[in-house]
Amino acid sequence: MKFSEWNIREQQPAAWAPLEKAGFSPLAARALSARGIADADAARAFLACGASDLHDPLGLPDMDKACARLRRALAQKEIIAVYGDYDVDGMTALSMTADFFRRQGVVCHTYIPDRGEEGYGLNENALRSLREKGVSLVVTVDCGSTALCEAEAARDMGLDLVITDHHACREVLPEACAVVNPRRSDSAYPFAGLSGVGVAFKLLCALSGPDELENLLSRYAEFVCLGTVADVMPLIDENRYLTRRGLAALETTARPGLRHLLRESGLENKAFTAETVSFALCPRLNAAGRLGKTEVAVELLLCDEIARAEKLARTLDELNRQRQQIEGVIFDEAREMAEAEETLPPALVLASDKWHSGVVGIVASRLVSQYGRPVFLICIEKGMGKGSARGVPGLELTAALESASVHLTSHGGHAQAAGFSLPEENIPAFRRAVCDYVAAASGTLAPPALGVDAPVLPELLTLPHVRALAELEPFGEGNARPLFYLEALTLARITPIGGGKHLRLTLTAGDAAFDAVWFGMDAIALGLVEGDRVDAAFYSEINNFRSQETVQLRLRDVRLHGEPRLREAREGAVFDRLLCGEPLSPEEAGALLPGRDEFSAVWRYVNRKTGHAPLTEQVLCLLRSAAREAGIAYAPGRLLVALEVLTEQGLLFRWQSGGEVTLEAAARQGKTDLSAAPMIRTLEQLAAGEHNT
Repeated sequence: MKFSEWNIREQQPAAWAPLEKAGFSPLAARALSARGIADADAARAFLACGASDLHDPLGLPDMDKACARLRRALAQKEIIAVYGDYDVDGMTALSMTADFFRRQGVVCHTYIPDRGEEGYGLNENALRSLREKGVSLVVTVDCGSTALCEAEAARDMGLDLVITDHHACREVLPEACAVVNPRRSDSAYPFAGLSGVGVAFKLLCALSGPDELENLLSRYAEFVCLGTVADVMPLIDENRYLTRRGLAALETTARPGLRHLLRESGLENKAFTAETVSFALCPRLNAAGRLGKTEVAVELLLCDEIARAEKLARTLDELNRQRQQIEGVIFDEAREMAEAEETLPPALVLASDKWHSGVVGIVASRLVSQYGRPVFLICIEKGMGKGSARGVPGLELTAALESASVHLTSHGGHAQAAGFSLPEENIPAFRRAVCDYVAAASGTLAPPALGVDAPVLPELLTLPHVRALAELEPFGEGNARPLFYLEALTLARITPIGGGKHLRLTLTAGDAAFDAVWFGMDAIALGLVEGDRVDAAFYSEINNFRSQETVQLRLRDVRLHGEPRLREAREGAVFDRLLCGEPLSPEEAGALLPGRDEFSAVWRYVNRKTGHAPLTEQVLCLLRSAAREAGIAYAPGRLLVALEVLTEQGLLFRWQSGGEVTLEAAARQGKTDLSAAPMIRTLEQLAAGEHNT
């Protein structure tokens, strides 16, 4: 998406100079400084994370109670069950914990609820089925903190519960043997950002004692890394070490299932980052949960047989392709619904009886990126709706759902991702309630803004400097990939790639030229043309093509540079006021009056471009091109009026959708007196101070 604002961190050379003097590369120094690390010793401590950064697991609330109950179960060879969740965090936590208990010589069942049939968390039927199998103790992973009724039902069945979780808790906790959760209000644990698998790993550490820490890391670091990255946990504090340790283990994993999944993902024998895990491995594992096949992912994680592992990895890859196809259909349908609205509401609340509940969360995230507002997608089946919501910064989704809870049967989740259910007939009232809440909160919400770390000079973008940024890995939530920007570049070339879904740009600054890629951006939405002077916000990376390494910019946004961008905003706002009939000062009206040059530039450009087919472009992009081609000064306000008048007078045919315009030149029938157009007369009168309407 393109951003209306860039929030550029205020940094002075004095902030990063001490780091450069201490030997850090210029890019790394700027990135560390943006994170508030300006002292060389603090920087070295941040980069050199190790096992000493791990906190005592017994500091987690109820950990002593959990260990006491589990030690009794292990000593008496009770039948245990591990109850998990259907996402990567839940599946890795379940696989790891079950494997640990089985290695202790006890029978351990596993249970993950069906996403479509049962939904998230504990349910009585599942607990009853486990009790019938002789289970006396259920250990939850990545769920259970709000399961008050289910915990009571478990007690009535004679089942003990040990809950390990990392989701938000309510004031009243379930009645269980232990509720181990760093987000409890009474928790004194120094880090609340553990994933579900992270909390479960801490349980295993507490049970085993400090002498077994290295063995546990060697055996399970891959699982902890996968769950932590997939659940978008902050990669700081102890998560930083756990993830880094897991990434290293994944590169040389001996697990047949993961090794074959790496091959299917195209990652075999390649260096690992948290980003590659997030975009290649996690979607394939998640696809199993989204499409109701969690048993495939769990079996793959624990599989020891090479032939079976290969088959399972191929199955997951195929499930991921199916997920992508379903996601594409739902996205197109949801976008069509959204754009059918006369004006976009404060929140998008869309529903269909054709959508797959396991996929709508991903679609909701894509729609948030496209429209910059919270999205609630609802799948309807048998009179009930099951929804997934994704939010925007500054808005707590859980609070939004609570405001509409009278219409819901259940809801829960995180600040930016949540789930809910409701009767189908309640959807209109729920939509009104949520939109009212978001509209009321919108005054405190900033428009979508891009956070930029620091400016750089072109000469700093060298292979050694970009390589040095790897010291700051793993990048992710809480430790974002450094986002730099360059100013006053020339947009030399725009090349659509990937069937037009992505762009490759060539950006130049003096003698320097940079290849840049922008995934998910098309040429029209770019709103820029070759020759424009631009600023670029980007991640720096190294592209290896045919064994040749070059610095590549992965773009997050590109905007017009300097005064032209400010003039577009300023004069565009005055033009909008003119269209709405709002008062203009004589100076404002006079500045909008086009002359012959503006009329000629727009007419000639459209006439030349639409000789064989209509032209579709961003409006301001088209006007910049017309001015540049005609060799006149770019005056966006006057050009907007010229375009409007040419359309009014029938010289151009125009169809408009948002910021995009489709134009076609009409056949000319003699001369047209443009000065007699109503808009021109209105502007002339306003400029003369004759009236102001």
